[in-house]
Amino acid sequence: MAAAHQPHKEQGTQLSGRETEIMRLIRDGSSTKMAAVEMGIGLTTAKEYRDRAYKKLGAHNTAQALGAFAMTQIGDTTS
Repeated sequence: MAAAHQPHKEQGTQLSGRETEIMRLIRDGSSTKMAAVEMGIGLTTAKEYRDRAYKKLGAHNTAQALGAFAMTQIGDTTS
């Protein structure tokens, strides 16, 4: 039986503050466009933060990213 494809996660790489912020906003229901407005940045910049976060989390889509992000937040009392 073939193993399911596992996304590649960048080893030893933590999310930056802005990457964490955009992931929290997406987790809480914001679109990338809405997150950009909330963060006071352009849409292209927001997409760059989101894409970097996805790569660091080893995710290829939002569902994977949010699952991996949730695992990074276990025990974090700031979110």
